[in-house]
Amino acid sequence: MSRRWSIALVGLLVAACGPAATPVPSPTAEVYALVGTLTLTDTGLFSSAGTCHGTGGYVDIQAGADVVVRDQANTILATGKLGNGKAVGQTVCRFAFTVTGIPRATFYSVEVSHRGQLTYSFDDMVNKAWQVAVTLGS
Repeated sequence: MSRRWSIALVGLLVAACGPAATPVPSPTAEVYALVGTLTLTDTGLFSSAGTCHGTGGYVDIQAGADVVVRDQANTILATGKLGNGKAVGQTVCRFAFTVTGIPRATFYSVEVSHRGQLTYSFDDMVNKAWQVAVTLGS
């Protein structure tokens, strides 16, 4: 087979296969999961059969309350919810939460309900193994 024939054959095969497919980028972005607890201490807790939630000024602290993770530009990256509160004392209620799908950022803020943001650097999160413990109340 001559060189000219080889080039023509390759050109014919490329043309027969249609336009070159655009490669689809593989998902290489790092994503993380934050696991945490919120511990509420208040004399006005409601507790029943081992579960609990806030009352009065803490009525928003209950199962299903939003947990929001934002980046350094205050952009919402991911959200989660508080789980059921578990009574760990007469005046202490602890809620677990998990927020998944968090992309890498320089800084993160974590906010439960409307209770203010706690800020952590990426290195802080790595050092904490993506676990935080938040406290609220007296």
